[in-house]
Amino acid sequence: MRLPFCTVAALSILVAGLARGEPARPDVSFEEKLLGTLPETKGADEEYGDPEFAPDGKSVAFVVKKGGKSYVVVGDKKGEEFDSADLNPLIGQSSFSEDGRVLAYRARKGDKRFVVVGDRKGEEFEGVGHPFLSPDGKVVAYAASKGGMQFMVVGDKKGEAFQSVFDPVFSPDGKVVAYIAINSDEDKGLVVVGDKKCKAFDSVSDIRFSPDGTVVTYAARNGDKGLLVVGDKIQEFDHQVWAPCMAADGKVLAYAAREYGKCFVVLGGKRGEEFAGVKDLIVSPDGELVAYRAQNAGTAWCVVVGDKRGEAFDMVGEPVFSPDGKRVAYIASWTDTKAGQAGCVVVGDQKGEEFEGVGDPVFSPDGKVVAYRAKKGGKEFIVVGEKKGEPFDAVRRPVFSPDGTKVAYGAKKGRELWWKVMDVK
Repeated sequence: MRLPFCTVAALSILVAGLARGEPARPDVSFEEKLLGTLPETKGADEEYGDPEFAPDGKSVAFVVKKGGKSYVVVGDKKGEEFDSADLNPLIGQSSFSEDGRVLAYRARKGDKRFVVVGDRKGEEFEGVGHPFLSPDGKVVAYAASKGGMQFMVVGDKKGEAFQSVFDPVFSPDGKVVAYIAINSDEDKGLVVVGDKKCKAFDSVSDIRFSPDGTVVTYAARNGDKGLLVVGDKIQEFDHQVWAPCMAADGKVLAYAAREYGKCFVVLGGKRGEEFAGVKDLIVSPDGELVAYRAQNAGTAWCVVVGDKRGEAFDMVGEPVFSPDGKRVAYIASWTDTKAGQAGCVVVGDQKGEEFEGVGDPVFSPDGKVVAYRAKKGGKEFIVVGEKKGEPFDAVRRPVFSPDGTKVAYGAKKGRELWWKVMDVK
């Protein structure tokens, strides 16, 4: 169970974008602007990585590899040269802080690896994991290894050494980090919250903070017993459990379970329909409904909302609720015998237009419109409702203005990196 210190390859546009609901952000720029220009490459010894746009739309970053060295460019500012630099974040994670003001990435000089936050290089280690930034960008957390042991680094502070550590999660206010550790003596899993070690179990997973940050919940297993840990309370089951979802008061509303080879979701103590597989549980804003991905017999997947099963596809993405909790949107894809891979965005019971690829469904603040990326004919563009935007070489996930009248997104056109704005109507 060692943490792999390696780059995680980006998924296809068909499966990109963990489609979670996100409120409209007032700090996002809705002014079109050329944010940067990729350098001209001259031969195989010069290349640049995929650009990453800051969440606020005010900056863009990319890695340049040249002459055996690598450096990160933010806007038009060149960073320090290293033997390698890695700006490729984990799927669903940004290298920028949520406010777009701070950038964190991994780098290497010789056999020493470290994390760079802004212009500041961190302590050198034998290996480092992908950095996670607190919402305000003031604290970075990442796994590091030295002398055959691993530990979590939070800010400038190294935690206790374990066999392995992974999955750091910040509390909503960014002041506390919880993570999973594997005990080197007993090969047991445990959760560390701040400086506090919780009870060890055979395995642990799915750490989540309550919305107010005061309660930590996670799933665990001891022998053939499944466990839900909520703060200091442990609930035991005769079957496996995972993916607990919490209400604002810290109570567990729903969780997934497996018994006798069948998977199901429990909401408010009520057991749902049985499936071959269940994953990605989310609860509606009012706490009344749960939505999740479910695998039918064979390999087909569908999205279940409450007790209603949606249409089956080869693949479905993680569902997202509209702000009012009345509708769910998700990615669906399948293999077309003539056209190859195909996909669409499903909103409620309605399938959208078919494209070569789709991703990232995002609801408008009033829940009436969905925006997402799409690909057709080798070009990518943004779709808002039934309206298609300008085609580009690549586009990034859209964000709505607080009043829902505009959508902003990053776009690549040749070597130019733009922040574009599109009217909803």
